[in-house]
Amino acid sequence: MSGPLRWRFEVVEGSCGSDGRVESLAASSSTLELLGEFGPEAPAREAPRAAESLAYCRRLARKHEENFPVLSRLLPAELVDPFAAVYAFCRWSDDLGDELGADAAAREKATGLLGWWRRETVAWGSWVEARRAGGALEGDGARAGAGRPWHPVFVALAEVSRDRPLPVGPMLDLIDAFEQDQRVTRYETWEELVDYCSRSANPVGRLVLAIGGVGDAGARLGGGSGKSDRDEHGLELGATGLGVQARTILEQSDALCTALQLTNFWQDVRRDLVDRDRIYLPRRETGFDEATLRDFMARSEDPRARVPYIRAVRRLVERTRGMFDASAGLAGIVPREIATPVGLFHSFGRATLRQIDATGCTTLWARPRLSRSAKARLLVRALVMSRVRRYRESGRAGRGAASRGSDAGERGARV
Repeated sequence: MSGPLRWRFEVVEGSCGSDGRVESLAASSSTLELLGEFGPEAPAREAPRAAESLAYCRRLARKHEENFPVLSRLLPAELVDPFAAVYAFCRWSDDLGDELGADAAAREKATGLLGWWRRETVAWGSWVEARRAGGALEGDGARAGAGRPWHPVFVALAEVSRDRPLPVGPMLDLIDAFEQDQRVTRYETWEELVDYCSRSANPVGRLVLAIGGVGDAGARLGGGSGKSDRDEHGLELGATGLGVQARTILEQSDALCTALQLTNFWQDVRRDLVDRDRIYLPRRETGFDEATLRDFMARSEDPRARVPYIRAVRRLVERTRGMFDASAGLAGIVPREIATPVGLFHSFGRATLRQIDATGCTTLWARPRLSRSAKARLLVRALVMSRVRRYRESGRAGRGAASRGSDAGERGARV
């Protein structure tokens, strides 16, 4: 899983039922192993209960040790389940597109499964909208039917969206990006790559904003054609019908998520090429095609291969750094509940980009990664900043209450 999708949760599991369905979900070692029970050809079955589905999503999120840890102790307790449910949706979307293989047959099968996942997402969105409108809906654990969610991920999403509505648009955009992965494996220009990131990465940030209560999280920036003007980083400019604050939040969120995705691309050049037959280095900016990259990869000690590669990737790293600069203030303007995870996404992404640069941008031969000590320092800093932020907010609230009390006293004295 790439870019801002690389999350890790450490949560404490609770007991959820005793009829064996939790154990069935827990026993699966991969998302694809559940296709027999919850895939497009699965027989009609009773939907898992909300508690079971949420426990499954927490386990799935906790299982993946990746670059962007979001520990539950840094989150308000009420956000752990929404984050886990969104992660599980992203995980399933990514696995359906990536885990079947890289040949033509695998991509054809992945396209079919992603089409099914899209239909399930649309059905979930319609069902949740009907529930919000006050329609009579079946209770927890009812058999699938009439569009009611029956896949554990969508059952979990339906549960968390009772209090925190999630826009369906970003979910469909994410699926669209994974469908594009089955058709497009090479990119000519920076603009093409950033356009891909607008669907492969930015939707994740929008869902995080929705979890935090940003009401415009699903709004589209730019014109309806999808070909709006872009800034020097290739990011979309302008948003219609949005206030200045909302527009700023969305623009910075998109900049951050695109930067995270690009950082992952520069980090995983070798793995994407060898394991997935994908090249995300834009050819026009680097001058590299597949043959050149494979030739360079085989000449790891040859300066005639290393120098041009390093120079090209360093230019891409510099452009990506500008996106992190553009989104540096995001944690300070989003709702307090999500300020800490948003700050972590930024600090971990920026630190990873810095590590790529510090190791010489030699990612075609070795994958740079943050050390455990570096991750620990970032997490401790996030924990300290979170507590400082809460202390300051409580202090402002206390001063405000004291001021109101003083004003009331003065009015009483005048009377």
